[in-house]
Amino acid sequence: TKNNLRVDIWLCLAVSLALVAMLWGGKLSRIEGIVMVLCYIAVIIFSIKSGNKEQGVQEDEPQESSKFSWIKSLLLVALGLVALVYGADLTLDSAITIARSLGISERVIGITLLAGGTSLPELAASLVAVSKGHGALALGNVIGSNIANILLILGSCATISPLFMKGITMIDLMAMVAAVLLLLVSALVFGNRRIVRGEGIVFLAAYVVYIWYLIG
Repeated sequence: TKNNLRVDIWLCLAVSLALVAMLWGGKLSRIEGIVMVLCYIAVIIFSIKSGNKEQGVQEDEPQESSKFSWIKSLLLVALGLVALVYGADLTLDSAITIARSLGISERVIGITLLAGGTSLPELAASLVAVSKGHGALALGNVIGSNIANILLILGSCATISPLFMKGITMIDLMAMVAAVLLLLVSALVFGNRRIVRGEGIVFLAAYVVYIWYLIG
């Protein structure tokens, strides 16, 4: 959507670059963590206000009727989240046990198995959204998760206890930034506000190459 191009992807890129800058010295301090959490709260408030304005513009358009009441929908969302988190937790525990038995480093475990396992809920939700024709929801889910992972998750952890890079390198951080840039270039140049199948294959191939670099 226009909002994705005007705000969301650029915000994701800015947050990613800010993380690289803060970790340049190899550490996330408690003060930086507090600032990151406050920034996330500001992002949420801004998103809600922007969403309300956009909804006001579209209120004259016919709305799709829902087959569930809001109470039932809320309960189903809660049950779905519990199932997704529980399933991801089982996957992570098993994968980590296997990886450590093979002697794989914690850096590789974190970037591959942990990152992939905690992204399973996002993958499931996005695939369902795409299958039902809600591509904007899938894209927003991914972009929002990246922003939340950096500002909320890392910010909260750093607030509790300062974080040190240790095995994480600047190459890993630059790969994160490159992924956001690839999305931005795809949306602005090649896809005309669309991510087509060929670009999706390129995304997957780039991820495979990065994983191959980590393992190699």
